[in-house]
Amino acid sequence: MQSESIESCKRFIREKILQPAEFRGFEEQRTNLLNLMERAVWDHDSNSALLIGPAGCGKTTLVRSVLKELAEKKDFAKKALVINLNGLIHTDDRLSLKSMCKQMSLENVVDERVTGNFADNMALILSSLQNSDQKKALIFILEEMDLFCNHHNQSLLYNLFDLAHKNESAVFVLGVTLRLDVMDRMEKRVRSRFSYRSIYLLPVHDAVDFESRIGLCRSWLFIDTSCFNRTLCKAWNKHINKLLDENEAAYNCIKRLYDMQNNEESTKELLLHAISRLGEDNTTLSGQDFEEALQDVISDGWLQILDGLSTLEICLVIAMKQLGEVYQGDPVNFEMVYSRYLKFAKNHSSFEDCNRNTVIKAFEHLQALEIILPVTGHGAKTQSQYQLYHFQLSAQQVKSAVKRFEELPTEVQQWAELNLL
Repeated sequence: MQSESIESCKRFIREKILQPAEFRGFEEQRTNLLNLMERAVWDHDSNSALLIGPAGCGKTTLVRSVLKELAEKKDFAKKALVINLNGLIHTDDRLSLKSMCKQMSLENVVDERVTGNFADNMALILSSLQNSDQKKALIFILEEMDLFCNHHNQSLLYNLFDLAHKNESAVFVLGVTLRLDVMDRMEKRVRSRFSYRSIYLLPVHDAVDFESRIGLCRSWLFIDTSCFNRTLCKAWNKHINKLLDENEAAYNCIKRLYDMQNNEESTKELLLHAISRLGEDNTTLSGQDFEEALQDVISDGWLQILDGLSTLEICLVIAMKQLGEVYQGDPVNFEMVYSRYLKFAKNHSSFEDCNRNTVIKAFEHLQALEIILPVTGHGAKTQSQYQLYHFQLSAQQVKSAVKRFEELPTEVQQWAELNLL
């Protein structure tokens, strides 16, 4: 393949991969969310809900898919107004209020009451909209919803949930977050106004789903005759089929990343890194290209965080990795982790174990880094050492981090390689 063709091929594949993600799977959750929004718009049934799932699982794509379907229905624009807020951008209630007014085209109305408190301005916004010629249902989408819990007195959340709770007007509030403990972060008065309705997007790791991911890789890497000649397309697509079906290294790289991060974005990133290696001296993709691309991908994110951990913290991470293998991914608490750490320390005389208070501090640091996340709805009356946590890392991520830790004692490295299953 000539260099011009290689560059054109790379450009074509890159553009395909970078296209906005299409919604796939989670049909039950999508139907549930669609029904809630439809009831708010056409039946004036107010409600609130949380959309919870790990980063990259498709939460925002799902919301956009539902809103796109609704937008195609007759009179949706006349009957509903969608207001988007993001916890990363709207870091306090004043910024949130300003954005809401702008999206509602009510800047001038609120400017007259700029000195009022949040509740007064919120009431003014709603009354101004409801007194207009066309009363509309309000659909609030709160991305990174857990960050709104950091606002002073959580006034925004309280007032929005209160509007949906009173049913005086058609209001639907959807909080989108990756935090499983988001309910615990809400103040009691805020929770009292919330509907306690949660929609979970939990990726499934199974053979059928993985084969679908391989099919997606195939569709992203294929080229067609609309942009290239038939001979070139046939040769390239045959090469891709052989690569994905017969090259064990390429297949295993996609599988490893799938096990570590089951989302399309990470797979797209892997393919982008792989095709970037194409050039005059490398006109086809190889297993080595995928192996090097995988190292580029997994060197980011969690591995950068893990690189900064102490030896003790790495030991606790290894202990949690092993507990996950023993209990098949069930949540763990501090006492379980501490017990496993002590057992390792006592069995290795050359390794100096730390006192309990030091281990507690290390455990709390892992929680602050969100390597572990509290189980939703657990811990209100539970002693801290028995609070359950979900471990966020895969076994492969832990092993990769240990290999990068040059000063880690040999016995700890060997401990990390143990496979208990």
